[in-house]
Amino acid sequence: MTAAGQSDKMASDMEVRMKLRCVTEFLHAEKIAPNDIQRRLLNVYGAQTANVSTVRRWVARFSSGDSDVKDKPRSVRPCTAVTPRNEERLDQLIRANRRITTRELCTELNIGSNALEMMLATLEYCKVCARWVPRMLTHEHKEYRMQVCQDLLNQYEAESDSFLDRLITGDETWCHHYEPESKGQSMEWRHVNSQSKKKSKTLSLAGKVMCTVFWDRKGVVLLDFLEAGQTINSDRYIATLTKLKARIPESGQRRRKPSPCNTTTQASHQFEDRGAHCQSWLDCRTTPTV
Repeated sequence: MTAAGQSDKMASDMEVRMKLRCVTEFLHAEKIAPNDIQRRLLNVYGAQTANVSTVRRWVARFSSGDSDVKDKPRSVRPCTAVTPRNEERLDQLIRANRRITTRELCTELNIGSNALEMMLATLEYCKVCARWVPRMLTHEHKEYRMQVCQDLLNQYEAESDSFLDRLITGDETWCHHYEPESKGQSMEWRHVNSQSKKKSKTLSLAGKVMCTVFWDRKGVVLLDFLEAGQTINSDRYIATLTKLKARIPESGQRRRKPSPCNTTTQASHQFEDRGAHCQSWLDCRTTPTV
């Protein structure tokens, strides 16, 4: 039941109790015995009727001259755990060990979990996980990356979209032979009265292959799968980039709009610079060092 539903139920129960007390006061004024009052209440209100002992208690209250049908304010037990001294000790324990558990805190302070939650809220403490990042960067690394990004932005402002046409991005990923459907992908719209759908946990198959993919702003340029038994090394990278260099004119030719003056051997002008950059990179990788 939701919080709103619980609140409505409590309000309804309180309303029924107030009615029972008012009827009890009226019947008591008619000189009707408590047992008969409870019997008549049971005939009208059914299972919501108070028991005989409760009716007798209210009759005795009305007989003493107290006609108030509302509950008297009650004195609750004072909270002795939430004290400034315990808050100070709690702050010291957390500062000494940031990974201490709530059970250990309750044991050290000899308090309950409710009092601990109240003091944690007062001190504004909450336990969170560390944010995952790919790698920790030094201040020099951050400055260098910011400078590279600024240079790219300046070059884009100077050359506009022609600069983006010369960019090719590459990445590597594992391709499993079978990728199971994730829990998020299996989400469906269901009515409140629909049966719940169950999904067993399925793991990816052990068989997988390394895929190197290169793409530009218009789509994928090259997909290169690693053969079984081979590893990624400098020779493998050179072979992959050689394939990429051969695909750059082909992808440029394929993406040009058909024109009567174009031939199948004519390369797109927008990919000439990329081929030159790729060839210079290959020359640097294949030139032996002295």
